[in-house]
Amino acid sequence: MWLLLIISFIILLFLSRKITSSLYLLTFLIFKSNRFALAVLAGILLPGTVIHELSHFFIATILRVPTGNLTVFPKVERSGEVRTGRLEMAGTDPFRHTLIGLAPLITGVLIIYVIGKIFLNDFFLIPNSKFQIPDSLIGSYLLFITTNTMFTSKRDLAGLKIAGPIILITLISLYYLGIRIFLEEPVIRKIDTVLKNLNSYLVLAAIINFLVYLFLILNIKFWQKILKRNVIKVK
Repeated sequence: MWLLLIISFIILLFLSRKITSSLYLLTFLIFKSNRFALAVLAGILLPGTVIHELSHFFIATILRVPTGNLTVFPKVERSGEVRTGRLEMAGTDPFRHTLIGLAPLITGVLIIYVIGKIFLNDFFLIPNSKFQIPDSLIGSYLLFITTNTMFTSKRDLAGLKIAGPIILITLISLYYLGIRIFLEEPVIRKIDTVLKNLNSYLVLAAIINFLVYLFLILNIKFWQKILKRNVIKVK
C-alpha cells in the first residue's frame, strides 16, 4: 500500500505541473493575452490555491516565523514555471522551513480523504440515485483542484536538503539503539483501512488529471493547426 501511495504522489506531482502549464498555454494560444490566461488559471484553481497559501501561513504563524504579502494570482517565473500563488516569508532554520513547505501537502492529503469519504465512496458504482451524479462531479472537481495545488515548489522545500538527512540519520540511529514504536492491532487495522481508501482516491485523482491533461494537449495541437501559430512551452 505504501508503494502505491508513493507512486500515486509521483504521478500526481508530474501531472499537476503539466496541467497548470498546459491550461495556461491553451488559453494564451486562443486569446493571445497573458493577463487573461493567468486570470482563467487563477479562477479554476482559486479554492486550492487559497488553501495552499493559507496552509503555509498558518503553520508559519504557529512556528512563529514572520510572513509578508500573500497572493493567490498566478505568475510565470523567469524559469518558465507557472506559480499559482506565493507567500513571502522571513528566513528561518531548515526544520521550520521544511514544515512550512510541507504544510499544503499534508493539508491536501487530509482534504482528499475527506472529499473521498463525502463525495466519492460510490463513484465506481452505477448511479441509482439522482444525487449520486452531482456528488461525483463535485467530488471530482474538488479532487482535481486539490491535487493540482497541494504540491510545493523546490524553493519551499529548500530546507529539506539539510533537515532531511538529519532526520533520517536520527531515525536510523534510534532503530539501531533498539528504540521501537509498536502499535496495537486495532490501530494497525485502522491505518490500513485509511491507506486503502486514500490510495483509491489518489488513483482516481490520477485518472481524472491524466484525462484533463490529455484533453488540454489535444486542444493545444488542434488550435495550433487552426490558428497557424505556436506557443512557447513553459515548465
